Amino acid sequence: MPHLILLLLLFSLSVLTSCQGTKERLIKDEPKALPNIVLIIGDDHGYPYFGFTGADYVFTPNMDALAASSALFTNAYVPQNHCRPSLQTLMTATLPTTYNKQVDSIMRAKMSLVRFDSEESAEKWKKEFQHHAMQYFETLPRKLAKLGYKSFQGGKWWEFNYQNGGFSHGMTTGWTEEDRKKGGKWFKQFMGGTGLQLARATMEPVYEFIDNNKEDPFFIWYAPELPHYPFDAPGKYYDLYVDKDMTESAKRYYANCSWFDDGVGALMNYLKDEDLFSNTLFVYVNDNGWEQNPDQEFRHDSL
Repeated sequence: MPHLILLLLLFSLSVLTSCQGTKERLIKDEPKALPNIVLIIGDDHGYPYFGFTGADYVFTPNMDALAASSALFTNAYVPQNHCRPSLQTLMTATLPTTYNKQVDSIMRAKMSLVRFDSEESAEKWKKEFQHHAMQYFETLPRKLAKLGYKSFQGGKWWEFNYQNGGFSHGMTTGWTEEDRKKGGKWFKQFMGGTGLQLARATMEPVYEFIDNNKEDPFFIWYAPELPHYPFDAPGKYYDLYVDKDMTESAKRYYANCSWFDDGVGALMNYLKDEDLFSNTLFVYVNDNGWEQNPDQEFRHDSL
């Protein structure tokens, strides 16, 4: 699915560029009216688990409202069954095998210019390079920047910091050597660090970005770690399912789905309050899906 939607976005950008050029030739004094773009990315969000896809047992009123006035792609695919390569495809329009091949080629060229005093130092350099490799790609934010867009990264992001993806603003700022010694806590840094607070803990960073950049067209990478595990939604979301005839895992997973939906609704409402909603293009994709049978515990199901 991400690859297909990215092609749609890139096609839209080419149309926007063409239209912009025509408009400037015909009416030079008319201000540009490029749409804002909000890319909503579900994390382990299974295709069936929305009201608009027929799951009347999952409460997703905001996504349902968005879908009601949108085009819905019912046939799509993900390029990989893990999130990082899927997100890399979404950012670079390259399939995972192509991306890795290009990274390897760039890395070898860079390594030829460096002298290493040991095999260990060379291997360490390679690992560090992998974390920063996306800086060498023509990413979606970099393409949009050429049209005058400011861009914001929030949520899951594996590429060390937001700058590596070409974002002008963002929540993920990388980690230190000390962070690496923290085991599982470092893995959270690897996944996105402070970016993972989006929607789960705060919406303020994205609101602040909108406030400071609403005079320009903007692009928002809205990728909260939802409904991804841990299934720890606040009580008001869990209570929607507490009396349902389903497993405990299903209740908690669907509660996270509703939590995700509520964050989308908050962002939509903020854009409406700022009179920006009508000039904003929303695109929803998912990284790699999830299967959560209402009658099974989540550890018995697969992505």
